[in-house]
Amino acid sequence: MSYAQFGNEWINYDQQHYSFKIHEDGVYRLTYETLVASGIPVGSISPDDLQIFGFEKEQPIWIEGGEDGTLDPGDALVFYAQKNTVWLDSLLCDTPEDVANKYYPHYNDTIHYYLTWNAGGDHLRFEEETDIDYPTYTPIEHRESGADQYFTKEFGKMYLMR
Repeated sequence: MSYAQFGNEWINYDQQHYSFKIHEDGVYRLTYETLVASGIPVGSISPDDLQIFGFEKEQPIWIEGGEDGTLDPGDALVFYAQKNTVWLDSLLCDTPEDVANKYYPHYNDTIHYYLTWNAGGDHLRFEEETDIDYPTYTPIEHRESGADQYFTKEFGKMYLMR
């Protein structure tokens, strides 16, 4: 008997993956000390080989202090992560429009992100921008967006989306 597995095509089963939970949008830092405490063999991993996956896609990272080709005390991986959205809920519906609340996940606002490493290849990285010649850029018009109000599963707690 065989079983089909959907949605995990991004996983390379020949690699180790360390999972961590994200329940709030923001910029996160995984420090050298956190990696060591989690049992990750940082001494045998090149910073260039590190990858973070979330929402089934590789996420860009910034590596503080990894320029010397090693991970040392004080080094860190910096990345932007988002809490769970209704993207997974929409997969349970015939069409994405069938999702009852398009702003808040029905089952869980927490999602797992994964740290792994893979030698070779071009991994997604943030690049430092050093251009400060701002007058040469064309400004865009300011535009205000509308706001939607919705209630979550927490009774009476309202969030304002902009």
